[in-house]
Amino acid sequence: MGVSKLAINAQHNIRVFFSYITVLVIVVILAFIYIWEYTQVTELHYKLERSNRQLTELKAHNRELRMQVMTADSLSKVEKEATKLGLGIPDRGQVVFLEDPPIINKNGTEP
Repeated sequence: MGVSKLAINAQHNIRVFFSYITVLVIVVILAFIYIWEYTQVTELHYKLERSNRQLTELKAHNRELRMQVMTADSLSKVEKEATKLGLGIPDRGQVVFLEDPPIINKNGTEP
């Protein structure tokens, strides 16, 4: 005779139930993917910040080292030139220390 109305209704309910489950599984998977991507972006942002901070520190250190090289180079040039001119380390008594002159205000008086 045919399939009863109750059996057709049960099959329909099972299809609807599995459709809802499928949609729910897809939504959960998409949510996990979104959360994973957000976590990855956040982690990369922290790594980028650390790298930028490190780069800034390295640039500052590089500037300091360049200044040291320039200073050392300048001092060695001065020393070589002084040696060529016959200059050397002064003996005791050859160095005279001068006092700082008094500070004079704009109106010509000392503070």
